[in-house]
Formats: sequence, C-alpha cells, structure tokens
Amino acid sequence: MNINLQGAKIVNSCIGCVGSTVINGRRVDAHNSNRSIKRKTFNEFKGCEGSEVDAVRISSTSFDVNVHQSETSKIIVKLCGEALVEDGDVSFEIFIDTRVLFINLEVEGILVSSDIKFDVYLPSKMFKKLFVEAEVSDIFISSGVFVQKLETHVASGNIKTSATVRRAKLKANNGLIEVAFKADSDVEIKASTMNGNINIKLENIRRIKLDADTMNGRVKNYHTATRGHTARINAQTMNGNIIVS
Repeated sequence: MNINLQGAKIVNSCIGCVGSTVINGRRVDAHNSNRSIKRKTFNEFKGCEGSEVDAVRISSTSFDVNVHQSETSKIIVKLCGEALVEDGDVSFEIFIDTRVLFINLEVEGILVSSDIKFDVYLPSKMFKKLFVEAEVSDIFISSGVFVQKLETHVASGNIKTSATVRRAKLKANNGLIEVAFKADSDVEIKASTMNGNINIKLENIRRIKLDADTMNGRVKNYHTATRGHTARINAQTMNGNIIVS
C-alpha cells in the first residue's frame, strides 16, 4: 500500500492583531480575545492503489465534493486552496480500514471564506460502494465512475451524477438532484429531496417502473426507448418537479 498521510500546513493562525479587519464582508474585531481567525492552506496530493480498495466513503462538511475518473490505476485525492476559519480549524484525513477508503474533510468553527478545491479520482473498476455525505456543499460524480451501489446525502446542496451504477440512493434535504448515465444492467434509483427538482435521464433502458410523488410540482416521464435494461425509480419531493427521460 502506498498512501501518503502527511498533514496540512498552517500558514497563519491569526489575522488582524490591531483594530478590526473586514474578511469576506464580515468585520472581525481583533480586540476580542475570544475570537481568532485561522488561515489554512492546502496543497495535498494523496493516493493509493485502486486494487487495495473495494469501497470509498467521503465526508465533507463545507466543501464541494467532485469525484472523477482516474487516468491511472490509483485512487488520487487532491485538496488545494485556502480557507479562513473563525474559532476553529480544518481537518483532512485519509485512511484504509478493511478495504474501505475513508476520506474526511471537516470544518470545526465558522467558515469565513474559502477557495478550496476537493477532487477525488477513482480508477475504471467496479467498486462495491461509494458513499458521499456533505452538509453545506454540492456533490458531483462524473461519468467513468463505476459503482455497484451509490449513496449520497447532502443537507443543503445539489447532487449531480453521471456515474454508472446499479443501485443508487440519493438524498438532499434542500437541493437539486440530477442523474444521467448509460446503464450496463438493471438499475434501481431512489431519489428524495425536500425542496428541489429531480431530473433523471437514462440510456440503454427499455422499461421504467416509476413511483414518483411531489406535493407542489409535476411528474413527467418522457422515456421512449424500446431496448435495454429495466429501471426501478422511486422519486419523492415536497416542492419541485420530477422529470424522467
């Protein structure tokens, strides 16, 4: 196993030691000894062989998660940029336990500003499971990612995926859900959001068994293909449209 677990470097721990400073539209009073602003800079490139991992679990509290296809056999995690955190810190860790790769990126305190880019690259193999959870951020999973079971959960943010999956469970408390991929087998998709649209576009699907419900919106099934696999879809939203094509 070749995995680099070197920690991030803290460049500055306090900003504005005299008077007050305006950061991202917020005024920070440096005379308040109980308040500190920490700048954390990341330029991390970590990885391991994809053959050593069967499943991946990604957790991010405040930064968008982008999952792409890797051009090599390695799993690569790239974290670059800078974050300012009030009365807290940013932690970033990667470890493997029983062939599951855990990737955790968490903010403790108040995130004042950030230009962090958080990217995970997975090789072209069929992973047993990919689990991605986020609090206040978006989740994007591109084509070229292959998983038997995909599970995502975001408290406030959008979920967009064009990965090839066999089973997917996508949940957003407040946000849009978009699914678009070409199936290589029968598929099962469960998508739910409290406030947002659900758009599902499937290729290589002959028949769709759709169970959909929205309290304030419309349900439309535009799928017309005559060849391919079967898709079982359960889609629920309280406030938004459900479109299948």
